[in-house]
Amino acid sequence: MEKAATDIYTFEELRNWGFTYVDKTAILEMLADGSRGKQFFIARPRRFGKSLAVSTLKALFEGKRELFKGLAIEPEWDWSKKWPVLHLDMGSAQTDSVSELKDVWRTMLADECRRNNIAFRADENPATAFRNVLNDLAAASDDGQAVVIVDEYDKPMLGHLMTPEVTEFKTALKAFYSVLKTLESKQRFTFITGVSKFSKVSIFSDLNNLKDYTLNPVAATLFGYTHDEVRRYFPENIAALGKALGKSPDGAFADIVKWYDGYRFHQNAEPVINPVSLGMTFDAMELGNWWSKTAIPTFLVDFFRQRPAVRCVRTRGALTSRWRRRRRRLSRFRTSPIRTAFVLPASRLRSSASRSRQRSATYPASRSSGRTMKRHSTMFARVWAQN
Repeated sequence: MEKAATDIYTFEELRNWGFTYVDKTAILEMLADGSRGKQFFIARPRRFGKSLAVSTLKALFEGKRELFKGLAIEPEWDWSKKWPVLHLDMGSAQTDSVSELKDVWRTMLADECRRNNIAFRADENPATAFRNVLNDLAAASDDGQAVVIVDEYDKPMLGHLMTPEVTEFKTALKAFYSVLKTLESKQRFTFITGVSKFSKVSIFSDLNNLKDYTLNPVAATLFGYTHDEVRRYFPENIAALGKALGKSPDGAFADIVKWYDGYRFHQNAEPVINPVSLGMTFDAMELGNWWSKTAIPTFLVDFFRQRPAVRCVRTRGALTSRWRRRRRRLSRFRTSPIRTAFVLPASRLRSSASRSRQRSATYPASRSSGRTMKRHSTMFARVWAQN
């Protein structure tokens, strides 16, 4: 039976330990080959494979060809070229104060220097230290460029969104990430991930060439598994799940779709299934509300609790005609009992003094029994904010 990973987030470990890797390298090549640009941003929900994609890109640019044997990119990539990779995992940079955050950044940069075998030129200002590291990595490369990968770029700020300290954190992040603009010529490729878009615009406002591929059709199926991929890569697991549920493989797959489908990142793209929820289902051989137990976006929950201008509407089945008229794009997500829009689509939840602007998001409905599992219900949060 296929080995479906649930808690392994690095490409090298996944391949070396014999877990099933759903091949996404053909999509990664379209981003990494330079034909579409060299600085990309993509937001996705938690537990959706962002860290796996980041580590895959890291192995690719470091030239670890043995890990890509049999994958779509192997015969297409130029393995004679390698680049030093600066990998900043901001998931470990959630702190209580900006001063602590700066200490974490300095430690992170020093660790990356050791991994790349270059000296760390420390500085009290983390942005200056970042600039030093990127310059030194580029100087160590054959073509004078390095690769920068930032995972969970927004994690340092998410825990402070509803606090007075949020402005201080945003200022610190903007100053730190501004190095990506000033040293753009030193970068062969830059890839940034996070769970939100609303802070992306303000924090990266100086990065003119940063391409937002969050809802781009090219990257629509980069994260998550399409129906065809689930059937092709996990046939034995599907059959075993069907046996455990007393159903045929087709019946088990239909239940998988009913529970874990419903994510669509472009109106014309295929829907995708949450990979961690699928892996945990195969591990337990039962259907469960895995995503909501492990990956609730607490920053949105806190926002909804504290913001008096938030109104939540619960509906069953199709969206109301009024909502459909106002938010036609959201109607594309009507493919499952659980639908999630993981980002607020604007940088600020504010409007001009003369008018308020409506922002919208959906939140996964919880199903704790067989009866509620049959309900196609979605919680819609409609947010108005004005000066």
